[in-house]
Amino acid sequence: MAKAGRDEDFGKSAKRMFPIEKAPFYATKWGTAAMLVCIGGLESDEDCRTFTAVDAKNPERQVIPGLYVCGNVMGNRFAVEYPICMRGISHSLCVYYGYAAGKNCAQGV
Repeated sequence: MAKAGRDEDFGKSAKRMFPIEKAPFYATKWGTAAMLVCIGGLESDEDCRTFTAVDAKNPERQVIPGLYVCGNVMGNRFAVEYPICMRGISHSLCVYYGYAAGKNCAQGV
């Protein structure tokens, strides 16, 4: 995919890909402690509310009352690419959405 310049699996930007061709190759177990941010996490809306899962019994997602999310557990903020050129972006989003989640929780939004 790096040689083709297109990530068909995850949509990673071509400028961030490079082929790994020359041995020796090494691997390590990737744990959550090694990550800068949560790549997955709970999906939320602009009011920091979270949703039920979609399944056969519940085909439409519903807001889970009283459950708000902010910070690095707020899912899919960096699902495609983590913007390493923007210093402090994760912290600034934590601060803003922490404020928004607290305010919306207190107001029962």
